[in-house]
Amino acid sequence: SGMSDYEKVKYFHDYIVKNCEYDTQSTEEGHSSSYTAYGCLVEGKAVCEGYALAMDYLCEKAGLYSLLISGESTNSSGQTLSHIWNKIQLDGKWYDFDVTWDDPVSSFGSDYVRYDYFGVTDEELSLSHKVQKNSFGYYPDAVETDANYFRKNGILIEDAGQTEDIMIHAFELALSQNERTVSVRCADDEIYSEVTRQLLSSDEVTGMHMVYKYLKAAGASLGKEVSYNGYYLVKNEKLDILAIVIK
Repeated sequence: SGMSDYEKVKYFHDYIVKNCEYDTQSTEEGHSSSYTAYGCLVEGKAVCEGYALAMDYLCEKAGLYSLLISGESTNSSGQTLSHIWNKIQLDGKWYDFDVTWDDPVSSFGSDYVRYDYFGVTDEELSLSHKVQKNSFGYYPDAVETDANYFRKNGILIEDAGQTEDIMIHAFELALSQNERTVSVRCADDEIYSEVTRQLLSSDEVTGMHMVYKYLKAAGASLGKEVSYNGYYLVKNEKLDILAIVIK
């Protein structure tokens, strides 16, 4: 009851991602609970429609305005498929949310929550999603950035010179929530390339790998012991997002 609307939506988002698995074996629409909120929330398996319906259901129960948006999405392999996601109103402003795409099926066997499509604008979403025309009216525009996960949490890198400070802050944010995945977003392609280069380098003085350096600094600031056995770097080049999954 003490949560803000943003915190409620984040709680729903994280719960769904952590407790539901994308059902790659679902049957045709209308013949599987994977296409329902029940499949997502109770059985723990769903396709995009189940994910979006679950988010819509939870928002409705919490008194938040949510809309189901249907259209197409194009994945990193260039494959275009029918897709459903959500628009949610927070503090009078509309944002796009795609919980399905924030629940990755990783190739390295590590399950994690990502926030690439948490509170994004129509323009950002249009890089990979196409909205189906609504014959009954117009969907509200999502143009604001206040509730974008990266901007809201101070982990948007707008200058490459901010990399170390923001990366340590991102690690602190993850460790404080007992998470092993750290994400940052860059303001443009040039900054993204430079931040990626810095992440893959080592400290010139100590020879310590930069990812471990950031992790160790964040652990020290929080008074936490941290383990490190390497990491996976996951890139979203369309939105200039980098996710670091610590082994």
